[in-house]
This record gives sequence, structure tokens and C-alpha cells, in this order.
Amino acid sequence: MASGGLSAMPVGTPEQVADVFEKWFVEGNCDGFNMSCAPLAFSSLLQIGLMIARYVDPGSWEDVAELLVPELQKRSIYWTDYAVPGETFRENMQGKPGHPLLPDDHPGARLRWGK
Repeated sequence: MASGGLSAMPVGTPEQVADVFEKWFVEGNCDGFNMSCAPLAFSSLLQIGLMIARYVDPGSWEDVAELLVPELQKRSIYWTDYAVPGETFRENMQGKPGHPLLPDDHPGARLRWGK
């Protein structure tokens, strides 16, 4: 475990991190995991393993998606069914294939890069 902020941060292989998440899930009766990204502050810690919670880089998010999520799915503590498999978070949350961006009439759409 690493420390920082207000929460514990499991560090290790995907299996080791999944062990911690599973323990929290089973013994702590939690119903989900919140992961957040903050500016990279402890790069030396990242070199010794996967770190989840506060201090991560984009490569760590790839590790979460490609290494940790499949391990959690094997343990049946992370979902495997998606409304729009293989597509964006927005499409899956809204259940709308082919709509990966805000609608053009949404106020936030005018803030897109390249507009």
C-alpha cells in the first residue's frame, strides 16, 4: 500500500491490486471503486508497479483497462456486459451507438477542439 491524500492506494501487480479490491469488495461490502487522476507527483513509485488512485500517468490508465479490469472480471467483481461493446464511455452510458460526442446543440459542443 502507498499512502497519500485521504485514501489507501494499492500498488503491485494486477493480481495483487485485484486482491486488495476483492478484499474491500467482500469484507467491506463496497459496491464499486472510484479511481481518480491527479498530477503525477511520485514517478519513482510508478516504476515499481501499478498504482491506482491518486498519482497516475496515462500509461497507468492503460494498465488498468488492459490488466486490472480483466483480472477483476475473472473474479466477478467488475461488469462484463456493455450496452455498446467496444465503443466510447458516452455511447455505453447513453446506450446510443454512433454518438461518441456531445450533440451539436449541447452548449458544451462549441468547446470541442478544432472548432
